[in-house]
Amino acid sequence: MADTSYCRVPVTKVALPSCVSLQSVETIYSIANERLAKSQGFRLLLDMSAVHQIEQEGLTRLYDLTQLMKSCGVQKIILRRPNRVIRDALILSNTMNLFEIHDDA
Repeated sequence: MADTSYCRVPVTKVALPSCVSLQSVETIYSIANERLAKSQGFRLLLDMSAVHQIEQEGLTRLYDLTQLMKSCGVQKIILRRPNRVIRDALILSNTMNLFEIHDDA
């Protein structure tokens, strides 16, 4: 059974393009900063079902985003349906544990 603890607060869902780049993560970073500035409790769910590639700069900025969220007391970012390439990139960069992985449809 999937963990639904993220349903207790509003979930901000963002669908990522086929390549996670610095630019795509900057957009997410702006959304998160806006929510944090309003002091809204929320979870961030990144739909990665269409992602086939992650650039180093995008991964680095995604790491920065996890640190921002953590420092503000927000729970782990949820990655929805990351494929094997993305999972391998997270494992190799030692960042897999910073995310909550959901494989639900």
